[in-house]
Amino acid sequence: MDFSQPGLKGERIVTESRVVDLGLPVLLAASMYPVTNDPCTPGGRGFLNVLDPFTGAGLDTGVLDTDRDGSMDNDRIGARFIGSVDLDVGVPTQPQLMRRPDGGATILVGGSGDSTGTQGPSIGQVDTGPGAAKTLKFKGRLAWREVVKE
Repeated sequence: MDFSQPGLKGERIVTESRVVDLGLPVLLAASMYPVTNDPCTPGGRGFLNVLDPFTGAGLDTGVLDTDRDGSMDNDRIGARFIGSVDLDVGVPTQPQLMRRPDGGATILVGGSGDSTGTQGPSIGQVDTGPGAAKTLKFKGRLAWREVVKE
């Protein structure tokens, strides 16, 4: 993940991440960033992120149906699958899976409501494809290596 994108200064993962089975192991993580230069100002925005849990890299397979057409094959930016989406909920909460009858899942996140924190709570959602949607349980520790450009 690149937490140094212009305009997203201070982006952090502040909720517990989960590894889920969406046909392949996927790490679900919600990130947030302040929308002002004053870190004491309430509010912010954030993203639902889907990552390879073993490398921290983006996925080589689409798992999010961001355009709601029932297929993940065309949910790309250029040649890369979409791995991060702003569900317009302000600061997102920990992602939750809601299983659907087709075996897929809808990923739900709550939120602060808007970027200023003045609106009431809200809920955002994005669908995944049909498949084995469940939380995976791993034991042990996994660390990623930080890659620094110099």
